[in-house]
Amino acid sequence: MLLLALFAPTTRASIPNLAFCASPAATAIIPQIECEALVALYSSTGGRSNWDTVAAANQWDTANPINAWQKVGVVGGRVEALFLNTIGFAGFIPAELGNLSQLRRLHLNNNQLTGIIPPELGSLSQLTDLLLQNNQLSGGIPSTLGLPANISILYLFNNQLTGIIPPELANLTQLVDLRLHNNDLSGPIPPGFGGLINLEVLHLYGNELTGTIPPSLGSLSQLTQLDLNNNQLSGSIPIELGNLAQLNNLRLNRNLLSGAIPAELGDLSNLVTMFLSNNQLTGNIPIELGGLGQLDDLRLQTNNLSGMIPAELGGLSNLTYLDLSVNGLSGSIPPALESLSLLSRLKLYNNQLTGAIPAELANLSQLVELLLHSNQLSGSIPPALGSLGNLGALFLYNNQLTGSIPPSLGNLSQLQRLSLNNNLLSGSIPMELGMLSQLLSLRLQQNQLSGVIPSQLGNLISLTTLYFSDNQLTGAIPVELSTLGQIEDLRLHANLLTGVIPVELGQLGSLRYLSLNDNELTGTLPTELGNLSQLEQLRVFNTLVSGSIPASIGNLGKLRTLYLNSNNLSGPVPPQIGNLTELVDLRLHRNTLSGQLPLTIGNLIKLEVLHLQDNQLAGDLLEPLAPLLTPLQGGFNNSGIIFSLNLVNQSPVLVPLPAPVQVPALPWAVSLLLTLGLLTLTWKQRARSIN
Repeated sequence: MLLLALFAPTTRASIPNLAFCASPAATAIIPQIECEALVALYSSTGGRSNWDTVAAANQWDTANPINAWQKVGVVGGRVEALFLNTIGFAGFIPAELGNLSQLRRLHLNNNQLTGIIPPELGSLSQLTDLLLQNNQLSGGIPSTLGLPANISILYLFNNQLTGIIPPELANLTQLVDLRLHNNDLSGPIPPGFGGLINLEVLHLYGNELTGTIPPSLGSLSQLTQLDLNNNQLSGSIPIELGNLAQLNNLRLNRNLLSGAIPAELGDLSNLVTMFLSNNQLTGNIPIELGGLGQLDDLRLQTNNLSGMIPAELGGLSNLTYLDLSVNGLSGSIPPALESLSLLSRLKLYNNQLTGAIPAELANLSQLVELLLHSNQLSGSIPPALGSLGNLGALFLYNNQLTGSIPPSLGNLSQLQRLSLNNNLLSGSIPMELGMLSQLLSLRLQQNQLSGVIPSQLGNLISLTTLYFSDNQLTGAIPVELSTLGQIEDLRLHANLLTGVIPVELGQLGSLRYLSLNDNELTGTLPTELGNLSQLEQLRVFNTLVSGSIPASIGNLGKLRTLYLNSNNLSGPVPPQIGNLTELVDLRLHRNTLSGQLPLTIGNLIKLEVLHLQDNQLAGDLLEPLAPLLTPLQGGFNNSGIIFSLNLVNQSPVLVPLPAPVQVPALPWAVSLLLTLGLLTLTWKQRARSIN
């Protein structure tokens, strides 16, 4: 009856089990102990419950001979390979796999395995490939993994392994590819790794390794990839790394490395990628790096490098990416960089570079990003930059550039981001910028630009950000800006703009920030502003705008900041203002608002700042604010400050009293609402007693 069950058609009862392993049907193919190891793996990973939807599971069945089980390699009556990668099963790796004494290739990667790596795997003396990456394994790396003398590929990356890297791994002299990255490993890199003479790939990045980079790694004559980035390694870069003649990928970025960049790295003639960024490196950029003829990507940003940019870098004929930003580099930009004909990204920002922008940079026809901002560059913007037909980002802000904006920049048909702000640019805004159909962000603020805002900018239908503030622009706000349907941030403040606020601005349905303050605008606040349903900040203060506050302002349900102060507004505060329940900062002071404060203002429970002074408000101002006020009684508000409200010349004045001063006895007493940090009022009648 037992034999019939074992060889019945595939059913749930015919799953692999220990009884089957003792049967002649199993032992005729592989040793019982190896069959039991397979059964242990099947059980530890959930068996049918995890494997039913996997084709392999349907073959791991007692109705089929073991050498027909899918993803199991049997040669000469022994299990030599398990290719169970990307099955998707969960569970743990059983210690019994250590009994597969002839196993050469164990691939369990890309699953959901948890638990530890069994030390028993170190008994697999014939093992050549051990792939356990992309699981959820935890615990330490067993030192016994240093025993399989034939292992050439060891992948443990993308797990949750902890502890040190076992020095015993240095015994794996046949190792070609070692990848332990993206774990939580700590401690030093074993110096013994310098004896892995066949090693071609060493990936230890994304861990918490400390200590120095062992100089012995310079003995790895076959090494092509060395990636130690994103650890906590310190000390200097060993000059011995210059001996790695086969190296094509060197990544030491995001560590705590210090000292100078070794000139010996210029001997790495096969190097394609060099990442030394985000460290604490000092000194000059070695001119020897200019001899790396195969280099494609050089990133030295975010260090403490000083001195000039070597003109020799112009000899890197294969370079596509050069990032020297966020250092202390000085001097001028070498015109020799024009020779980098394949360069797509040039990032020199946040240094101390001086002099003019070389017109020769216009020869970099493949350039996609030119980021020169936050330096001390002077002179004019070279008109020739308008020939960079592939340019997507041009950042020249925070320099000392003078002259006008070249109209030729309007030829940059692929440009998405243009930032020329915080310079000394003068003249008008070229109408040619309206041809930049791909433009998403245009920032020209804090210059000395004059003239009108070109109506052609209404053609920039993809624009999301437009900053023209803090210039000397004149004329009216073009109604054509109302066609910018994607605009989210429009800042025109601190200019000399005149005329009325176009009612068409109410069509900008994506607008979140609108600032028109500090201009010479006249007319009234358009009712159509109430259509800006996404608006979070509205700043129209210090203008000549008059009339009443439109009731439609209450439609702006997402508004957090409303500044309408220092205008000529009159009439009552509309009760609809109480609909702005997200409002944090409300400033209506220095107008000629009249009437009583609406009771609905008590709905503004998130309000932190309220300015109403210098108006002609009448009636009892405390009653509308009562829902926002709580008895103080000598205590603290939520910011830990004692406040009292005193009468000075029949006007209440907010007085902060430092602790532990007690609030004096008053004929009446109120306190600030719990969220309100600043409240200024003026009223014409004597406040009533609320004792």
